[in-house]
Amino acid sequence: MAIVFLAALCIVASRITLPSESAPSYRQESEECTSPECQEAARALLESMDTTADPCQNFYRYACGGWIDRHPIPPEKGRYSAFDALDDQVSENVAGILKKCH
Repeated sequence: MAIVFLAALCIVASRITLPSESAPSYRQESEECTSPECQEAARALLESMDTTADPCQNFYRYACGGWIDRHPIPPEKGRYSAFDALDDQVSENVAGILKKCH
């Protein structure tokens, strides 16, 4: 009886730990960022970082410090985020388009 139990336990353990042929693979092959859109996104992300900050000491500064340094909070606003900057840019673009129409 103990041998049957041990054999069943080994089968169950092997099914759990060994990948099956039908199991989906979530491993993604590395792809290079070569399109202009990808290059622009990578550039923007790198500019937003402060690589001089230690990510173990201040991850927020490491991840966002470059953006914070380049985008001070305007005096008339209590906060300023990437969404606010995007809103400002869209407003400027719309104003430029409307000027061209008139």
